[in-house]
Amino acid sequence: MASAATSAPACASSSGNASSFSASRRHVLGFAAAAVAVPAAIFPSQAKGLVTSQSDRWTFVKAQFEAARAAVEAFEDGIYRPSVERLNKMTGPAPESRVTLTDKSGTARTYSVYDADELPDWRFYDPVRIAAVSHAEWVERVRAAEVKIGWDAIEDRMRLLDSAEGEARQHLMAVPAPDAAALVFKLRLALEGENMDDDREVLTRDATSLSA
Repeated sequence: MASAATSAPACASSSGNASSFSASRRHVLGFAAAAVAVPAAIFPSQAKGLVTSQSDRWTFVKAQFEAARAAVEAFEDGIYRPSVERLNKMTGPAPESRVTLTDKSGTARTYSVYDADELPDWRFYDPVRIAAVSHAEWVERVRAAEVKIGWDAIEDRMRLLDSAEGEARQHLMAVPAPDAAALVFKLRLALEGENMDDDREVLTRDATSLSA
């Protein structure tokens, strides 16, 4: 997929010093969907008669993949990232979710705000309980902001487009490269991923076929 990414959907952070939301990817407008000119799974069932050679088949699935990737990038740049920025402005940064306390012996220990209710009712633990209240209030602001801007719909659209790109990529990698330029394209695509081993078999097959 395109810079993945993956993907980190907007959510209340569970670790200290975390930003309110992540804009790395990953997520209700229909313009981006229109950019996917061909459904990701069209080739197996509907391409019969449209292609007559291995080169034509490659051109077809490559165009399909590029359209799917363009849709992801358009939605990410036009909707997802601006929405993340808006959420951050509405909610502010996430407060600390961990508090470190030092007892009389000098021993320091870190406590999570999510465990505040389980701590003994001693004043020593008051900073943890105060932080828990602050964090809970922030989580509520996040949820309210997400509802206000329709974040669930934005995430669903991003997820759908990511999935379409992933399927288009699978079709592309499965089609034998008809020439060296196509093999280079597939190699560069494989290098974008975190685990090139997933594509090793098809790349080796293509290289062997072209060198025969």
